[in-house]
Amino acid sequence: MDRSQVLKVGALAALGIGVGAIVFLARPASKHGTDEPGGPADSAPAVAPGVPAAPRTPEQCEQCEQQQCPVLVQDCQSQECKDALACFKKTKCAADEDHLFICYCGDIDKTACFSGPDQPKGACKQALEVAAKTTKPLEVGQRFFDRETPFPSGQAMQLAACLMRNCAGCP
Repeated sequence: MDRSQVLKVGALAALGIGVGAIVFLARPASKHGTDEPGGPADSAPAVAPGVPAAPRTPEQCEQCEQQQCPVLVQDCQSQECKDALACFKKTKCAADEDHLFICYCGDIDKTACFSGPDQPKGACKQALEVAAKTTKPLEVGQRFFDRETPFPSGQAMQLAACLMRNCAGCP
C-alpha cells in the first residue's frame, strides 16, 4: 500500500468509518505506471491484502473466511445456513457474487425464475428453499441477502458473496 492509500484509510478511520469492515482492493499499476488494457493491473486478482491469490486447501479457505468475513461466519451457525454454503462450495454453481442466483435458478432467466412461469432448477435449489423457509421462488429471492431477519439463506448468500470477493478460489 503506498502512502496515499494509507492516508485515505487513515482519514476514513478518523471519520469513524469502520475500516475493519471495508476491504480496500488496490490494483497494481502496469510497468508503465498506468492501468492500460493488458497490463498487470488487468490481470491482478481481486483479493484483500495478505490473502493468498488462490487458496486451494480447506485450511486456507477456512483461514481466509475467518480473517475476511468474521461477522458473516459467526452469523452462519444454523444447519440450514451451513448446508446452503456447503452446496455453493461443492457445486461451484456461481462464477462470482453477481451470479449467485444461478445456484437457485439454474439456466433459467432470473426474472422468469423468481416471478415468471418457469420453475427454478439450480444445483442448490433445495438447500436454498430450506434455508429461506419457503418454496415460493419470489420469497426465496427476497430472502437471498436478508441476514437480519434472520434467514439462513440470506446469511449463506452474504457469506458466499464475501468469500467470492475476498478469498479467491473459495468457495
